Amino acid sequence: MEGTFVLGRRETLGASYAVANGFNRIAATGGDRPGRNHCLSDSRTSSSFVRGFASFVHSPASTYAPHNETLRGYGLRLLGKSIMTLSKITTLFSFSFLFGCAALAPEPTPPPGESKPNRPPETYGHGRPATRAEIAEWDIDVMPDGEGLPEGSGDVATGRALYATACARCHGADGEGGPFDALVGRIPGDAFPFAGEPRMRKTIGNYWPWATTVFDYTRRAMPQDRPGSLTNNEVYALTAYLLFMNELLDEADVLDRDSLPQIVMPSQHRFVPDDRRGGPEIR
Repeated sequence: MEGTFVLGRRETLGASYAVANGFNRIAATGGDRPGRNHCLSDSRTSSSFVRGFASFVHSPASTYAPHNETLRGYGLRLLGKSIMTLSKITTLFSFSFLFGCAALAPEPTPPPGESKPNRPPETYGHGRPATRAEIAEWDIDVMPDGEGLPEGSGDVATGRALYATACARCHGADGEGGPFDALVGRIPGDAFPFAGEPRMRKTIGNYWPWATTVFDYTRRAMPQDRPGSLTNNEVYALTAYLLFMNELLDEADVLDRDSLPQIVMPSQHRFVPDDRRGGPEIR
């Protein structure tokens, strides 16, 4: 029958089982089935294999039916496969041992006055220190109290024209919103319901706490496709127009570094400094 031993006597059956058992123990160490962790020096493995093989190769000329192979030949083939498996394992162990010794070797001590060979250099020789003028071009943030506001001024009429060409396509013709956020809108009584209604639109008129930071954000980030391209006078003019649209500035007013910090936003008192000092208390 295909796939079975045709045995000549009872002892051969016992011998073949011993060979298979010994070979399976050897193969389970990792040669044919990675991930197992059996010991090659297991006495049961070696004795089972040696005794079984010795008996197996001297058994009568029974055959392994599928290949018409003698038991002696089959045993020799098993032994060769086992030797190959052991050879692979021995090679891997040798490499692992060598690499482990190299990893544990102490780092060589450099001669006096010399740095360690693996120490990175203090500099890489690229670039140069920034000049004061270059730093000043980037140091343009404006604080809530108006610190950092530049020279210049702007009015509502100029801001209206700029808004139509630079802002309306993203924020709507009247600041009602478009592909991007709405900029205009007040809530009756200047209520502040955002904690209970988180989906409500936040605008300059109903949420923004400081008029000065409207100028700051517009100068640094707008228009989106060319941020930083507006002059200081243009940013003052756009800020004036946005505050006018939110009923926070008269149409005839002019904004500059002195007048802008004087505007009090409706929601300014809703924002307080975080003065906690490492505890759970909140003022």
